[in-house]
Amino acid sequence: MSSDFLNSIRETLAGIEADGLMKRERLITSPQGGRIEVGDRTVITDINQDRLDLAARVADVVPVNVAKQDLKEIETGLKMKEGFDVGLEMSGSQQALDQMVENLVMGGRIALLGIPPGKSPVDWSRIVFKAITIKGVYGREIFETWYKMIAMLENGLDVRGVITHRFKVDDFVQGFDAMRGGSSGKVVLDWT
Repeated sequence: MSSDFLNSIRETLAGIEADGLMKRERLITSPQGGRIEVGDRTVITDINQDRLDLAARVADVVPVNVAKQDLKEIETGLKMKEGFDVGLEMSGSQQALDQMVENLVMGGRIALLGIPPGKSPVDWSRIVFKAITIKGVYGREIFETWYKMIAMLENGLDVRGVITHRFKVDDFVQGFDAMRGGSSGKVVLDWT
């Protein structure tokens, strides 16, 4: 990772913080799907098989397509006695959210980052009676994630495996098309 790039991000973040526009707090992050740790195993969920396949290639995970598999089957296969503690819903899929709620333990937590395509029906009685905490996460915490990403990159995190497309900046439309198509991981635009 270029030191000029990291220095540029550090300077930008320092300016944002100096202007009083940053709020520091704990943040849950993951790839573009749910991430659930089970002992030494991490279960990820999505409805996009290409992204699940990409995740399985770059990390030691149990990928679950919740459009085709039920999380309850995964729990049984992993010999879990209770449900999952934490769910990170990033797909915006109603089916994914419903399975997540159903398979969380009493007092479980959900971070919602996925935006559903329209209004989303919610079974509030399941959420209330399971004492589930839901946190919506969006832009205001993005600067904190930049600091964390800088630290991870400086400590050797290799992100090359999730970069599936590279385009010159003038070809940005192709980059957006790749993302919209659903078969991309991260798309990089080259500004040089």
